[in-house]
Amino acid sequence: MKSIIKLFFIAIVFQNISCLAFDDTKLQEAQSYYQQGLNSKTLFQRKLNFNKALGLYLEIENIYGESSENLFESIGNNFYQVNEFAWAILYYHRVLSINPSNASVEQRLKLAQNKLGLPPTFEPNAMNRILSLNNIFPLSRRIVLLFFVTIISFIVCSIAIWFSGSFWKKLSAVMLGFEALLVVNLILTMYFSPLEGIIVNPTGLFQATDMNQPQITATPLVKGIKVKIIETQKEGNWLKILNPEGTVGFVPAGVVEII
Repeated sequence: MKSIIKLFFIAIVFQNISCLAFDDTKLQEAQSYYQQGLNSKTLFQRKLNFNKALGLYLEIENIYGESSENLFESIGNNFYQVNEFAWAILYYHRVLSINPSNASVEQRLKLAQNKLGLPPTFEPNAMNRILSLNNIFPLSRRIVLLFFVTIISFIVCSIAIWFSGSFWKKLSAVMLGFEALLVVNLILTMYFSPLEGIIVNPTGLFQATDMNQPQITATPLVKGIKVKIIETQKEGNWLKILNPEGTVGFVPAGVVEII
Protein backbone atom coordinates (compact mmCIF):
# COMPACT_ATOMS: atom_id res chain seq x y z
CA MET A 1 0.00 0.00 0.00
CA LYS A 2 2.82 2.40 0.93
CA SER A 3 4.57 1.68 -2.37
CA ILE A 4 1.39 2.52 -4.28
CA ILE A 5 1.07 5.83 -2.42
CA LYS A 6 4.73 6.63 -3.13
CA LEU A 7 4.27 5.86 -6.82
CA PHE A 8 1.17 8.08 -6.84
CA PHE A 9 3.04 11.06 -5.40
CA ILE A 10 6.03 10.44 -7.67
CA ALA A 11 3.68 10.45 -10.67
CA ILE A 12 2.15 13.77 -9.54
CA VAL A 13 5.58 15.36 -9.06
CA PHE A 14 6.79 14.05 -12.42
CA GLN A 15 3.66 15.37 -14.13
CA ASN A 16 4.12 18.82 -12.58
CA ILE A 17 7.79 18.90 -13.55
CA SER A 18 6.90 17.84 -17.09
CA CYS A 19 4.26 20.58 -17.33
CA LEU A 20 6.70 23.19 -16.09
CA ALA A 21 9.34 22.01 -18.57
CA PHE A 22 6.78 22.06 -21.38
CA ASP A 23 5.68 25.54 -20.28
CA ASP A 24 9.29 26.80 -20.24
CA THR A 25 9.98 25.27 -23.65
CA LYS A 26 6.89 26.94 -25.09
CA LEU A 27 7.91 30.29 -23.63
CA GLN A 28 11.41 30.05 -25.04
CA GLU A 29 10.05 29.05 -28.44
CA ALA A 30 7.56 31.94 -28.40
CA GLN A 31 10.26 34.43 -27.39
CA SER A 32 12.46 33.12 -30.19
CA TYR A 33 9.72 33.61 -32.80
CA TYR A 34 9.06 37.12 -31.47
CA GLN A 35 12.72 38.08 -31.85
CA GLN A 36 12.76 36.57 -35.34
CA GLY A 37 9.73 38.69 -36.14
CA LEU A 38 11.53 41.83 -35.02
CA ASN A 39 14.53 40.91 -37.17
CA SER A 40 12.58 39.79 -40.23
CA LYS A 41 13.34 41.65 -43.46
CA THR A 42 10.12 40.87 -45.31
CA LEU A 43 6.54 41.63 -44.28
CA PHE A 44 5.53 38.00 -44.89
CA GLN A 45 8.21 36.58 -42.57
CA ARG A 46 7.49 39.26 -39.99
CA LYS A 47 3.80 38.39 -39.76
CA LEU A 48 4.53 34.66 -39.88
CA ASN A 49 6.92 34.79 -36.93
CA PHE A 50 4.74 37.10 -34.84
CA ASN A 51 1.69 34.89 -35.45
CA LYS A 52 3.65 31.79 -34.43
CA ALA A 53 4.78 33.54 -31.23
CA LEU A 54 1.26 34.73 -30.54
CA GLY A 55 -0.19 31.25 -31.00
CA LEU A 56 2.27 29.81 -28.49
CA TYR A 57 1.64 32.53 -25.90
CA LEU A 58 -2.14 32.06 -26.20
CA GLU A 59 -1.70 28.31 -25.91
CA ILE A 60 0.18 28.80 -22.63
CA GLU A 61 -2.56 31.10 -21.37
CA ASN A 62 -5.35 28.67 -22.34
CA ILE A 63 -3.73 25.46 -21.09
CA TYR A 64 -2.20 26.65 -17.85
CA GLY A 65 -4.55 29.50 -17.01
CA GLU A 66 -1.56 31.80 -16.70
CA SER A 67 -2.36 35.38 -15.72
CA SER A 68 1.09 36.82 -15.20
CA GLU A 69 2.19 40.34 -15.99
CA ASN A 70 4.97 39.18 -18.34
CA LEU A 71 2.73 36.80 -20.28
CA PHE A 72 0.01 39.43 -20.78
CA GLU A 73 2.63 41.95 -21.87
CA SER A 74 4.10 39.51 -24.40
CA ILE A 75 0.65 38.70 -25.81
CA GLY A 76 -0.16 42.40 -26.04
CA ASN A 77 3.10 43.12 -27.85
CA ASN A 78 2.43 40.36 -30.37
CA PHE A 79 -1.10 41.60 -31.05
CA TYR A 80 0.35 45.08 -31.56
CA GLN A 81 2.91 43.76 -34.07
CA VAL A 82 0.21 42.04 -36.15
CA ASN A 83 -1.93 45.22 -36.09
CA GLU A 84 -4.63 43.76 -33.83
CA PHE A 85 -4.63 46.92 -31.74
CA ALA A 86 -7.93 46.31 -29.91
CA TRP A 87 -6.61 43.02 -28.55
CA ALA A 88 -3.29 44.65 -27.72
CA ILE A 89 -5.21 47.28 -25.71
CA LEU A 90 -7.06 44.50 -23.88
CA TYR A 91 -3.87 42.76 -22.78
CA TYR A 92 -2.10 46.00 -21.90
CA HIS A 93 -5.03 46.81 -19.62
CA ARG A 94 -4.70 43.35 -18.07
CA VAL A 95 -1.04 44.07 -17.36
CA LEU A 96 -1.94 47.37 -15.71
CA SER A 97 -4.60 45.64 -13.60
CA ILE A 98 -1.77 43.53 -12.15
CA ASN A 99 0.86 46.27 -12.02
CA PRO A 100 -0.58 49.80 -12.41
CA SER A 101 2.92 51.33 -12.23
CA ASN A 102 4.22 49.62 -15.40
CA ALA A 103 5.18 52.79 -17.30
CA SER A 104 6.39 51.04 -20.46
CA VAL A 105 3.09 49.19 -20.92
CA GLU A 106 1.16 52.36 -20.19
CA GLN A 107 3.09 54.04 -23.00
CA ARG A 108 2.43 51.18 -25.41
CA LEU A 109 -1.24 51.31 -24.47
CA LYS A 110 -1.34 54.95 -25.55
CA LEU A 111 0.40 54.05 -28.82
CA ALA A 112 -2.16 51.31 -29.53
CA GLN A 113 -5.01 53.71 -28.75
CA ASN A 114 -3.49 56.28 -31.10
CA LYS A 115 -3.34 53.67 -33.85
CA LEU A 116 -7.12 53.33 -33.61
CA GLY A 117 -7.67 57.06 -33.20
CA LEU A 118 -9.16 56.59 -29.74
CA PRO A 119 -9.51 59.26 -27.07
CA PRO A 120 -7.74 58.73 -23.73
CA THR A 121 -9.25 56.05 -21.52
CA PHE A 122 -11.78 57.53 -19.13
CA GLU A 123 -10.76 57.32 -15.48
CA PRO A 124 -12.67 57.44 -12.19
CA ASN A 125 -13.07 60.74 -10.38
CA ALA A 126 -10.58 61.85 -7.75
CA MET A 127 -12.51 60.44 -4.76
CA ASN A 128 -12.94 57.02 -6.35
CA ARG A 129 -9.26 56.99 -7.29
CA ILE A 130 -8.25 57.66 -3.68
CA LEU A 131 -10.62 55.02 -2.31
CA SER A 132 -9.67 52.36 -4.82
CA LEU A 133 -5.89 52.92 -4.65
CA ASN A 134 -5.80 51.24 -8.09
CA ASN A 135 -3.10 53.54 -9.40
CA ILE A 136 -0.86 52.60 -6.45
CA PHE A 137 -1.53 48.94 -5.66
CA PRO A 138 -3.32 46.17 -7.57
CA LEU A 139 -5.87 44.12 -5.66
CA SER A 140 -3.48 41.28 -4.75
CA ARG A 141 -0.97 43.68 -3.21
CA ARG A 142 -3.68 45.51 -1.29
CA ILE A 143 -4.75 42.20 0.31
CA VAL A 144 -1.15 41.52 1.35
CA LEU A 145 -0.83 45.10 2.60
CA LEU A 146 -3.97 44.69 4.72
CA PHE A 147 -2.52 41.53 6.26
CA PHE A 148 0.66 43.30 7.39
CA VAL A 149 -1.17 46.46 8.47
CA THR A 150 -3.46 44.32 10.63
CA ILE A 151 -0.47 42.67 12.33
CA ILE A 152 1.27 46.02 12.90
CA SER A 153 -1.97 47.56 14.20
CA PHE A 154 -2.36 44.70 16.68
CA ILE A 155 1.21 45.18 17.95
CA VAL A 156 0.88 48.97 18.21
CA CYS A 157 -2.50 48.74 19.99
CA SER A 158 -1.07 46.19 22.41
CA ILE A 159 1.78 48.56 23.24
CA ALA A 160 -0.68 51.46 23.64
CA ILE A 161 -2.65 49.42 26.21
CA TRP A 162 0.42 48.72 28.33
CA PHE A 163 2.06 52.15 27.95
CA SER A 164 0.08 55.30 28.58
CA GLY A 165 2.13 57.59 26.32
CA SER A 166 0.18 59.73 23.86
CA PHE A 167 2.53 58.78 21.01
CA TRP A 168 1.43 55.13 21.01
CA LYS A 169 -2.22 56.08 21.28
CA LYS A 170 -1.96 58.44 18.30
CA LEU A 171 -0.01 55.87 16.30
CA SER A 172 -2.58 53.17 17.06
CA ALA A 173 -5.37 55.51 15.91
CA VAL A 174 -3.51 56.19 12.66
CA MET A 175 -2.91 52.47 12.05
CA LEU A 176 -6.53 51.56 12.78
CA GLY A 177 -7.73 54.34 10.47
CA PHE A 178 -5.46 53.10 7.66
CA GLU A 179 -6.64 49.53 8.24
CA ALA A 180 -10.28 50.68 8.05
CA LEU A 181 -9.55 52.51 4.78
CA LEU A 182 -8.07 49.33 3.30
CA VAL A 183 -11.05 47.25 4.41
CA VAL A 184 -13.51 49.74 2.87
CA ASN A 185 -11.39 49.81 -0.28
CA LEU A 186 -11.41 46.02 -0.66
CA ILE A 187 -15.16 45.82 -0.06
CA LEU A 188 -15.82 48.50 -2.70
CA THR A 189 -13.43 46.87 -5.16
CA MET A 190 -14.58 43.29 -4.74
CA TYR A 191 -18.34 43.77 -4.35
CA PHE A 192 -19.35 47.14 -5.81
CA SER A 193 -16.88 47.98 -8.60
CA PRO A 194 -18.26 47.10 -12.05
CA LEU A 195 -16.28 44.88 -14.37
CA GLU A 196 -14.48 46.60 -17.22
CA GLY A 197 -14.05 45.32 -20.75
CA ILE A 198 -12.66 46.22 -24.15
CA ILE A 199 -14.75 46.33 -27.32
CA VAL A 200 -12.95 43.97 -29.73
CA ASN A 201 -15.50 44.15 -32.55
CA PRO A 202 -17.49 47.21 -33.65
CA THR A 203 -21.08 47.17 -32.45
CA GLY A 204 -24.11 49.33 -32.00
CA LEU A 205 -25.28 50.38 -28.55
CA PHE A 206 -28.85 49.10 -28.39
CA GLN A 207 -31.83 50.20 -26.31
CA ALA A 208 -32.71 46.58 -25.47
CA THR A 209 -31.38 43.04 -25.85
CA ASP A 210 -32.41 42.69 -29.47
CA MET A 211 -30.47 43.44 -32.67
CA ASN A 212 -33.68 44.80 -34.18
CA GLN A 213 -34.04 47.44 -31.48
CA PRO A 214 -33.01 51.06 -32.22
CA GLN A 215 -29.46 52.08 -31.47
CA ILE A 216 -28.92 54.70 -28.79
CA THR A 217 -25.90 56.36 -30.40
CA ALA A 218 -25.62 57.63 -33.95
CA THR A 219 -22.29 55.89 -34.49
CA PRO A 220 -21.30 52.36 -33.42
CA LEU A 221 -18.90 51.63 -30.62
CA VAL A 222 -15.45 51.25 -32.18
CA LYS A 223 -12.83 48.64 -31.41
CA GLY A 224 -10.47 49.26 -28.54
CA ILE A 225 -12.60 51.46 -26.27
CA LYS A 226 -12.98 50.55 -22.60
CA VAL A 227 -16.49 50.17 -21.19
CA LYS A 228 -17.95 49.37 -17.79
CA ILE A 229 -20.05 46.21 -17.59
CA ILE A 230 -23.12 46.80 -15.43
CA GLU A 231 -24.85 43.43 -15.73
CA THR A 232 -25.52 40.47 -18.02
CA GLN A 233 -28.85 39.84 -19.76
CA LYS A 234 -30.52 36.89 -21.54
CA GLU A 235 -28.38 34.09 -20.09
CA GLY A 236 -25.17 36.00 -20.65
CA ASN A 237 -25.73 36.65 -24.36
CA TRP A 238 -26.09 40.40 -23.84
CA LEU A 239 -24.29 42.89 -21.64
CA LYS A 240 -25.57 46.12 -20.19
CA ILE A 241 -22.68 48.57 -20.39
CA LEU A 242 -21.66 52.16 -19.76
CA ASN A 243 -19.69 53.68 -22.64
CA PRO A 244 -16.95 56.34 -22.23
CA GLU A 245 -19.48 59.14 -22.80
CA GLY A 246 -21.60 57.89 -19.89
CA THR A 247 -24.39 56.38 -22.02
CA VAL A 248 -25.97 53.13 -20.84
CA GLY A 249 -27.08 50.52 -23.37
CA PHE A 250 -26.89 46.89 -24.45
CA VAL A 251 -24.36 45.07 -26.65
CA PRO A 252 -23.91 41.40 -27.65
CA ALA A 253 -21.60 39.68 -25.16
CA GLY A 254 -19.29 38.41 -27.90
CA VAL A 255 -18.03 41.88 -28.82
CA VAL A 256 -16.62 42.59 -25.34
CA GLU A 257 -13.64 40.97 -23.66
CA ILE A 258 -13.42 41.41 -19.89
CA ILE A 259 -10.20 42.93 -18.61
